[in-house]
Amino acid sequence: MIDFRKYHEAHAMLIDLQRGVLTAESIAGADFDDPRRTAVNYLATKMLKARSGKRHVSVMVGRLGQAFLSKESAERSKAYKSLQLGEPVWKDPGIVIDSYQVEFMMELGGFGIIVNSRPREAIAA
Repeated sequence: MIDFRKYHEAHAMLIDLQRGVLTAESIAGADFDDPRRTAVNYLATKMLKARSGKRHVSVMVGRLGQAFLSKESAERSKAYKSLQLGEPVWKDPGIVIDSYQVEFMMELGGFGIIVNSRPREAIAA
């Protein structure tokens, strides 16, 4: 079931970020190499979780928080190539990636890499 409240809250924050009303650092903090990318990833993930109801799903976008212009450009990205090679894309070793695909996200105005994952503890269970 769609959680409209969480979806609209994240969407409004994304719009404010794009307009310059909010800073990326106010959402993600300043401890990242690319805080805008981190903030957009966070907000896009929050919207996708609210829309799909999935708990372990994440969205990845390009540098400076820009959506990929095409499916092909997303597939040429460093993050997508790392996923293909089975390399970790996050610093958290407790996450196992089940699947990933490139999808168009209307809210971002382009394509994002959708990553389905699960906690490592779920494997042993």
